[in-house]
Amino acid sequence: MSGLSEKDVSGAKTEFGEETLWKIAQAVSAATGEEFFRSLVEHLGKTLGVAYALVAELVPGKELTVRTVAVFGQGCAKENFEYSLAGTPCETVLEGRLCSYPDRVQQRFPNDRMLVDLGLESYVGMPLMDSAHRAFGVLAVLDTRPMSHLSFAEATLQIFASRAAAELERRRAEAELQKGKQLLELFFSQSLGGFFFMMLDEPVRWDAAVDKEQVLDYVFTHQRITKTNEAMAAHYGVSPETMLGRTPQDFFAHDPDQGRRLWRQMFDTGRLHTESEERKADGAPVWIEGDYLCLYDAQGRITGHFGIQRDITERRRVENELRQSEALRRLVLESTDAVVYMVETTPDNPFSGEVKYVSSRAKGILGYPPADFVQNPNLWRSLIHPEDMPALAVSTAAIYSGKEPGRRFYRLRHGTTGQYRWIQDCVVPQLDATGNVVGIFGLALDITGQKKTEEALRASEEFARSLIESSMDMIIAVDRDRKIIQFNRAAERTFGYSRGEVLGHPVDLLYAEPQEGWAVNSSVVESGGAIRTVLNRRKNGQVFSSLLSASVLRNAQGDPMGVMGVSRDVTDLKRAEELLRSKTEQLSAVAEAMTNFLSSGDWRAASARLLRSALRQTGSEYGFVGVLVEGPVLRILAHEGIVWHSTINRPFYEQALRTYRESGYLEFKNFKNLFGTVITSAEAVIANEPASDPRAGGLPPGHPQMRSFLGVPILRSSEVVGMIGVANRPGGYLGAEQTQLEVLSQATGVLYDSYRRHQREEALEAERNRMVEELQKARAELEKRVQDRTAELSQTNARLEEQVRERERAEEQIAAALKEKEVLLREIYHRTKNNLQVLSSLIHLQSEYVRHGTEGEMFRESQNRIQSMALIHEKLY
Repeated sequence: MSGLSEKDVSGAKTEFGEETLWKIAQAVSAATGEEFFRSLVEHLGKTLGVAYALVAELVPGKELTVRTVAVFGQGCAKENFEYSLAGTPCETVLEGRLCSYPDRVQQRFPNDRMLVDLGLESYVGMPLMDSAHRAFGVLAVLDTRPMSHLSFAEATLQIFASRAAAELERRRAEAELQKGKQLLELFFSQSLGGFFFMMLDEPVRWDAAVDKEQVLDYVFTHQRITKTNEAMAAHYGVSPETMLGRTPQDFFAHDPDQGRRLWRQMFDTGRLHTESEERKADGAPVWIEGDYLCLYDAQGRITGHFGIQRDITERRRVENELRQSEALRRLVLESTDAVVYMVETTPDNPFSGEVKYVSSRAKGILGYPPADFVQNPNLWRSLIHPEDMPALAVSTAAIYSGKEPGRRFYRLRHGTTGQYRWIQDCVVPQLDATGNVVGIFGLALDITGQKKTEEALRASEEFARSLIESSMDMIIAVDRDRKIIQFNRAAERTFGYSRGEVLGHPVDLLYAEPQEGWAVNSSVVESGGAIRTVLNRRKNGQVFSSLLSASVLRNAQGDPMGVMGVSRDVTDLKRAEELLRSKTEQLSAVAEAMTNFLSSGDWRAASARLLRSALRQTGSEYGFVGVLVEGPVLRILAHEGIVWHSTINRPFYEQALRTYRESGYLEFKNFKNLFGTVITSAEAVIANEPASDPRAGGLPPGHPQMRSFLGVPILRSSEVVGMIGVANRPGGYLGAEQTQLEVLSQATGVLYDSYRRHQREEALEAERNRMVEELQKARAELEKRVQDRTAELSQTNARLEEQVRERERAEEQIAAALKEKEVLLREIYHRTKNNLQVLSSLIHLQSEYVRHGTEGEMFRESQNRIQSMALIHEKLY
């Protein structure tokens, strides 16, 4: 073994020349990957004149094992192979240093069979170090003769080891990257979650400097799905190819405002987690839970976003059912005669803990409202009779240690009377995931006056039986063989069987299909309980739907004894759902008619839509819709199925057609008939034998035969504004059809009240036009008078203007005189000032001779006065 210094490398270069190394470097410089390693070992083998040259790397997951990357031997490339490093020269190399064995390498490593099989005599190996300075491969040359030019061989390997290590590390990185890409693509394509990229045609800014509404307008039409998986497409019931190119506008066409709110939230924070109701391709609603992350470019602009979505429609449905189940559970808990409670507690301290729930029966049984127990967890313990505490502690400890349901008997002091009452407390311990008791669920029954005797047991059984019998719901229990052992009065009333007729018989006779009975039983036994809708059959063969809540019955040891079900006939609920559907259809017709009217203003089209709905709802042959206008007159805006005979009563027929063509409606003023009764009485009229009905006034010749009639008034604020009339329903009309039409008429009152107002407005408009015409005539007369008066005023104005001009000339003359006077005054002031200044100078000269005494003071005072007067004249000037 030996190591190389810079001197050794320099010497090798000198001995063999840099040209040889340059040729090797030039030969391998352009190659990469597998080609690089093949070229490297070939040129090393040929240049160094050795029998073999190889590059090998450690095999991940296999200790002390390498696999060759490229092998050159005996003048040509060889197949790659794996071999163990134990007992080989390469094992020493991978310790992190160059190793050389110029001769007798077989004797040094007798356990290396490859050295013996190939007849190798010499070995030079250089470790390949990764970026973390760990050996992960080897570059080696081997020869069947002692190694000549050892220094050059060592220097050459040292020179090219770094390049080989870098290429090998790059090769590994590329393999890992490709593997990661494959795994990512596999995860993306096969994930149960919906993955997608939604990119913008052009990046957008999202800050205070932009109009965010305009940005959203652009985003909703220029952000598109660019990549998605099968799960994402399945959310919307389409293929992944169909999803490509879709925009936010496509996804939220049903609710654009919701889409803009969600996008604004995501752009504001850069990410978004939300649950939203969207639409599948067929229009069906789908609930989506999604996490979305904005993508940005180097300038901080939004380029798109990445999203992960999950279809939670089923979860939403289950949550809704759970809420209904919870409501039903609370109803059962609050309707029972026992105090139902839940307490968080532990075996170490079973008599205290946080009270989570106490049913409303606590007030009647214990004399305290439930809130008192929740606010004061120690209240319950303070009410226990002291003599019962030891036995209560024992029974409680047994329940906690056994972690199984049990019963406790003790006396509690009533909060109002102060008397003690015996309580039978049925306790179920609540366990966490590790099996530790974390709380109890209890059902406390008042069994005052009873002991643990047969009499107390019979009273308890009678109480339970009376509870079942008094229940408004059907309560049915079966044994393990699915034979009926309990059948309460509600079940007798619903099914029509007496208790004696069904006890001991298989429960299948109560199901419409026996297979459903087996399915329910299996589901309950497997899961411990079930809530579902089933189809039952009464004794008379009638099939009905019921909501069943079933659970497994267990004995004191917890072994299953059978199944008990609480069931409720939901036929009325189904009927109510059907009625709701019918009303929804009616309201839909009204909404459509109103929408059409608001967009087109066509009263006849809106009325025709309402009439078609009324005929379809009632199954009638023909009918009409009319509005009551001034007169009173019933104006028919829409009729359907009414065909008059064209020859019988020809004048009436022709007049009706002419009126309908010209005005778009028919008018009737005679109210002494069935539809007139509807209008005058403001009440619905049903006539299933109109020919003999005293309210009927007969039909005009040529009118189609009327076998039955139903008319419903359209009211607005208790005033009749119109009516809906239908006729000839097979089997006649009943209250149900009347109710259907009344719902329709109530919803359309505003429409026909609007029609009446429209008619009144038209009349008012005509009156207004007449008044405008009269006002225009009066205005013309007034304008003529104004013109005459204007001419008179013009003449007067001319005279006044002349007077004004004369006055202006006089004012100009006065102004000129004043200006001349001002110039003269200024000249006078100027000359007076000059004279005063001269006089002041003379006094000053004279005062030089009198400097003291009264005379000097007089001179100075006179001089000051003259100067003041000169200053005043100077200001005036």
